[in-house]
Amino acid sequence: MVAEELMDLVINQAANPGAPFLMGGVHSVMDMKSGILAYGAPEMNKLLAAHTEIARHLGLAFYSTAGCSDSKTVDKQAAIEGALSVMTSGLCGANMIHDVGYIEFGSTGSLQQTVMMDEAIAMVKCFLGGIPVTKETMALDLIDSVGPGGQYLDAKHTAEHFKTEFWFPSLMDRSYWDMWKNKGEKTLGDRVQEKLNHILDTHRVSPLPEQTRKEIDAIIAKAETAVRQ
Repeated sequence: MVAEELMDLVINQAANPGAPFLMGGVHSVMDMKSGILAYGAPEMNKLLAAHTEIARHLGLAFYSTAGCSDSKTVDKQAAIEGALSVMTSGLCGANMIHDVGYIEFGSTGSLQQTVMMDEAIAMVKCFLGGIPVTKETMALDLIDSVGPGGQYLDAKHTAEHFKTEFWFPSLMDRSYWDMWKNKGEKTLGDRVQEKLNHILDTHRVSPLPEQTRKEIDAIIAKAETAVRQ
């Protein structure tokens, strides 16, 4: 795969020197029982991580795969496989990540999987942010002033930082059993569907600038003319 990409790079630069170029591809193992290209296999994540390392060594950008699954529905399998692939692509430092929301080994695109993986991506981004160690984040003076047996809830430092230091979920449930039960005993799947319905009902795409629309229309018209000829 790397040999093919390097060949493509030579052709790309010969045609347009200095043009942007991305390495990347979808490679995995063939499941020996079904013959499919396994999208949720750990081997796929390892191959992509190794491929990313090669691209970084060559100084080239890389596009990877994440948030996808072999499951035929958005279930626990889809959540596990999708989240692990998101974490892998995040940790290996891929520059562009695609296939988020794919299920059935890339044969089906799922809006529910996309919404669920949006939460997983947010969690991974929080993880990748690391732990900043500064005088402000260590807050040693505050620790000293509060002392053993004290608490930090009413401290100005807490009020100033908790909204940015903590990651707040939009789908994960952290309530007590009774609270969860009183709110309808909704599963993650229920909450995913509710969020998806809200997005579909309320989201409005910002219109493209008129000049951009004209340029796109001109490109489409040129392509259609070429096809007819």
